Amino acid sequence: MTDVIYPNYFLGSWTATSTLTSISGAPSSLRELDEAKPITYNVRFVDGGGGRVIADREYNSVNYALSTLGKDAVLGYVQDGPNKGTASILAGGNVFDVVVLAVGRTQENIGEDWEKGGCFRCAENTRSVISKSRSSGDAGGGGAALSDVETVSQWKLGENGEIVGEQISRGFGVPNETQAIRERSILAKDVRGYEVVLRKRS
Repeated sequence: MTDVIYPNYFLGSWTATSTLTSISGAPSSLRELDEAKPITYNVRFVDGGGGRVIADREYNSVNYALSTLGKDAVLGYVQDGPNKGTASILAGGNVFDVVVLAVGRTQENIGEDWEKGGCFRCAENTRSVISKSRSSGDAGGGGAALSDVETVSQWKLGENGEIVGEQISRGFGVPNETQAIRERSILAKDVRGYEVVLRKRS
């Protein structure tokens, strides 16, 4: 599966500020939204060859995890092409192996071209496989937990060279063999909206 190809304006290093703007799917949603604080982390977009601008997935994933889980949480991370990332995460005194697999992507330009106020939209579907690492001291390891997430992002140029994005992230229960794919929409258990602003780093 090919990677998302971003507009050339993304090329370079940025400081991302992500603000939770909406949340549904849990009784504590309103309290969590009220208490949410913006998350700031570094991201970069690089030349993927042939003039194609792509996300530096390893760099971006590690920095996002450090900003949300803590500076000591990421013990290791390996990006194997655009479709698979493997992390070792420390949480609650245990070490977890997390494998994130991309299972679907789309992208499109909306409206007029980028310079005249058009938007760039992309979507990615991922499946995470989370298991307790044997290095955590639990010989049994336990069964793996599965999580499917769909993230839809829409970007446009803002003021002063900023790039402003709106994101919707939907977490799903993983369908079993007897559930039709068309039922997937009713399995959404966590839907979150974010505003993300990218500011160029010098």
